[in-house]
Amino acid sequence: MGYAVVLSDKLLKEFYAFKSNATYDKHTIASLLQHYKNSYLTNVEQLKRVEIDDAPLMQQLASSNFKEQSLEELCQKTKYKLILHESNSNYPYLNIFDDNIESNYTATHYKKECRAKAREHIKALLQDASHIFIYDKYIQQRWSESKKTF
Repeated sequence: MGYAVVLSDKLLKEFYAFKSNATYDKHTIASLLQHYKNSYLTNVEQLKRVEIDDAPLMQQLASSNFKEQSLEELCQKTKYKLILHESNSNYPYLNIFDDNIESNYTATHYKKECRAKAREHIKALLQDASHIFIYDKYIQQRWSESKKTF
């Protein structure tokens, strides 16, 4: 997979402004870049929605059949299965200002904290996996408990 994440419409527009040295929101770009991983997936419809006129990119996306998919559908074709967003925190969205996930895409969940979003994200990541490496120094002690959570 060549694409890491999907950007919300607002973030895509800000990112294009940043890349082209136009006026952009510095706080938004700083937060976006903390979570951005080397590539994003978009489609023709999203570029039109945010009024980005990039004919070569639109042609490339159209020839790859990235035309009218929803952001959620695009997300399923990315490596990290996330949509970077400015306010939404519900999976598959990652709120760049206020989510408890770090730029290396790790999260900490304390005792009695909801882990539903983490479970959904792990399931999505494992869906296309051919190799899985798990490191947990306590996994042997807690193996029977962990089988019950999924």
